[in-house]
Amino acid sequence: IAPNMLFEVAGVLNEKPDTDIIYFDEDKLTADGKTRIEPFFKPEWSPHLLLATNFLMHSIFRRELALQAGAFSAEMDGAQDWDLAFRCVEKTNKIAHIPKILYHWRKVEGSAAGDANAKPWATDAQLRSVSNHLTRQGVRGAQVSQSQFGIIRVQWPHNQPKVSIIIPTKNNAKLLLACLSSIFDKTTYQNYEIILIDNNSTEAAALHYLGLLKRDSRVKIIEYSGQFNYSEANNLGVQQADGDVFVFLNNDTEILDGSWLDDLVGWAVQPHVGVVGAKLIRPDGTIQHAGMVMGLAGHGSHVFDGAPENRHGIFGMAEWYRDYQAVTGACMTVRREVFEALGGFDENYRIGYGDIELCLRAVSANYHVIYTPFARLLHHEGGSRGFFIPPSDVLRASVQMLPWVAANDPYFNLNLSYIKRIPALTQPDEMSKEARIIHIMKQFKLVETDETETLTVLSQKVAGQLTPMSSFGSGEDTPSEARLKIMFVSHDLSLSGAPLVFWLLARYLKSKGYQITLFSPKDGPLRSKYDEIGVDVKIDPAILDYDKLRGDAIAVAQAMQDYEIVVANTILTWTTIHVARALQKPSVWWIHESGRGKDLVASRPEIATAFAAVDAIIFPAQVTASLYTNLIQKDNSFVMPHGLDLDLIKNSIGEAIEKPDKFSVVHVGSIEPRKGQDVLLQAIEDLPPHIQKNLACYFVGRVLDTGFYAKIQKMAQNLNNIHFVGQVPHEQVLAYVQMADLFTLTSRDEVLPITILEAMALGKAILATNVGGIAEVIEHKQNGLLVSSGDYRALASNLARVFDQRAHLSRLGDAARQTFDENLTIDRFGQNITRVIEELDMKH
Repeated sequence: IAPNMLFEVAGVLNEKPDTDIIYFDEDKLTADGKTRIEPFFKPEWSPHLLLATNFLMHSIFRRELALQAGAFSAEMDGAQDWDLAFRCVEKTNKIAHIPKILYHWRKVEGSAAGDANAKPWATDAQLRSVSNHLTRQGVRGAQVSQSQFGIIRVQWPHNQPKVSIIIPTKNNAKLLLACLSSIFDKTTYQNYEIILIDNNSTEAAALHYLGLLKRDSRVKIIEYSGQFNYSEANNLGVQQADGDVFVFLNNDTEILDGSWLDDLVGWAVQPHVGVVGAKLIRPDGTIQHAGMVMGLAGHGSHVFDGAPENRHGIFGMAEWYRDYQAVTGACMTVRREVFEALGGFDENYRIGYGDIELCLRAVSANYHVIYTPFARLLHHEGGSRGFFIPPSDVLRASVQMLPWVAANDPYFNLNLSYIKRIPALTQPDEMSKEARIIHIMKQFKLVETDETETLTVLSQKVAGQLTPMSSFGSGEDTPSEARLKIMFVSHDLSLSGAPLVFWLLARYLKSKGYQITLFSPKDGPLRSKYDEIGVDVKIDPAILDYDKLRGDAIAVAQAMQDYEIVVANTILTWTTIHVARALQKPSVWWIHESGRGKDLVASRPEIATAFAAVDAIIFPAQVTASLYTNLIQKDNSFVMPHGLDLDLIKNSIGEAIEKPDKFSVVHVGSIEPRKGQDVLLQAIEDLPPHIQKNLACYFVGRVLDTGFYAKIQKMAQNLNNIHFVGQVPHEQVLAYVQMADLFTLTSRDEVLPITILEAMALGKAILATNVGGIAEVIEHKQNGLLVSSGDYRALASNLARVFDQRAHLSRLGDAARQTFDENLTIDRFGQNITRVIEELDMKH
């Protein structure tokens, strides 16, 4: 024994005087007693590990307990210590582990320490000790055998319950064929059905194979449309399953041992067992999964990953039964009553971590999570759907699982590395478990900092509030009785179109009783308007880093936790959407961007994946929505043109602009190539001289491109009555529009510009290019005039027509105003948004 063993034992007894059994880590000594080798670092109390190996050998037992248990039995010679351990643990759960090596087992000749085959006659006693223990525990008919020397196997009795093997799949017929063929050809257990959850397969080979499978009475095929969600797909499978036991299986697995299902079912039907995991082997023969350790290599990972089979190391063997806190969902078994009691998989997790989260809920409900090495499968890791994980899954897991990660996993050993998946000694310079989580979040573009305290604080506040969302067994939707607290997130507080309409929406919702708080990364002139309507504004640069085009997820989450729903403005607020998904807050994403937005989602996967995380997407125009069609795979997108407040527009018109004695044309828009001021100048130059002489054109807007501004100034030198007004207050902009005979907008690219809506509200005749959403609110010759982008000749022709036939101006203006009143008011827009918000509130 180690010199300090009794001291350490006394310390445990001083702290917990009622402890009955104390065990500790151990190693071996060479025969000469000089060299310590082969350490064995043990987990905390693991009752099912004791079925596989006597890790309580060389332990401290309370005298009264040992005597009460009957002390050593001569009939169990060769396994008398294991037998005594079983009889003692049947009478107490007051067991303590000291994670220090306090016993050194000398490897002398003829000793089991030196050669496991030294006492072959002990095998029968070992098997009987396990069998007798199970019998005393009320398990009748269990078969205990030794699959190879030293490896104990328990085959549990059961009544052959029906098993539903639930397999999500999409395309890749070769993988699915290999998986199902191995089940059909090798499985000795016969009472099973296969539930295939087909997620929009399109490949001809897959569709052909699925067609063949429809003829097989053992197979049900469930159509599952929309964006893939692992948790939702499996919950859907359960709803269609007839079995009393569920096996959740990846389609990139193949059965290796025919008794795999017998073994999983035997464990799953034990009343105290919640979840059962299998041993997964890579094609190269190394272990891919033999259980999970929370905090290993991040949130939690596969222990023994990459190790060969049948190797004894410092954490024992992967061939032993193990208690764990989690096992992988690539092959996971749960009996129906447990799954229903837990409420199914949490659909807030789309791809990753849902299997871990279900296991942790099972542990919290006092069920055991068991790993069995005798259910062996081949796993073509990543074959099903690759290795992609949505940022929202990473963030939710980081917040929710941090307490589990930060604690030392009881089924591991604190002397072992949390970096290396093949068990090895920890090193002094290893990154902390919390720091590893932050590192992973950085990889997913969720944070920039290396600091862990903010995540810890956030987790402490929020983790307990994150409850599972599941379509499995969900009740009816019920609306909330009180008006919601809504978090508005805007990319800025300028007076440009998107922020201004966002303010109008906030104003409308507040008038209906909603509690609105606006978050923005920087201040701006719109702040005063929010102040006027009593909406609190919080400025936080961490909401959006303009250089990196992303927010800090932890900062956003800290801001979000007190709100019930989130409304985010522009595609730049994508981080907010991922955070809302992680914190299970309903989210509405208002996307205005066209070409720029399309470029962003093409180059930034983290932005593209936000489309699957959001609950509702609002587009101002159908043409904008069509740019993102490939990213929208569920019925949650809506086209809603902006709405403006007519009374506010009229009351905001500044001092009247003196109308010239000429035909006045007003163009409102920032000075940049996108707005096409050069095209309008070309059109004016193409007009007959008498029209040019009697036409005055006003360009209102700030200069964004100085080179382009110089170009159009030079073009204007050859023309009469061209005025560059520049940037003026919004009230003065409206005054120019009010003064105009004709409002023009000759953009090359637009979504649905606010200036068009304002001109319509003021009953102005409009001549514009048919780009973006303009053509969705202006119908040519009905409530305005439209020309193709860049077509200055068509623009000139229409200018000449309205100049010569001015009666058309009034008719077009009246029709534009009617369109505005019917479709483009803030009341109509606000009602549509309110309907979306209330539906999301009921669903959540």
